[in-house]
Amino acid sequence: MKIINYEDADEAINALEDNEGDGIDWVLFSYEKNDAKKFIYVAKGFEGLDEAKEHLIKDTVNYLYLKTFITRSNGAAQAKVALITFLYGKVKPLMVRRN
Repeated sequence: MKIINYEDADEAINALEDNEGDGIDWVLFSYEKNDAKKFIYVAKGFEGLDEAKEHLIKDTVNYLYLKTFITRSNGAAQAKVALITFLYGKVKPLMVRRN
């Protein structure tokens, strides 16, 4: 885990969105336990939601950007990125309210 700033987070999300086919399909961010001032990059991966859930940090808020594919009416696949917020374990009320 490393502490990141918001520009680094945007760069990681842009890389996820730009990748239309192969490669990374999720990126996970969180806060250091009990410290809402330290936003951290946790992990990235290629195996979808089940793999991402293994990296959740307990007792804090986790943010998962997950790439999925939808089928358009013309049959073409289009990549979409969903943001999933996990409140895992006993998250302090202040941590929830900040987000």
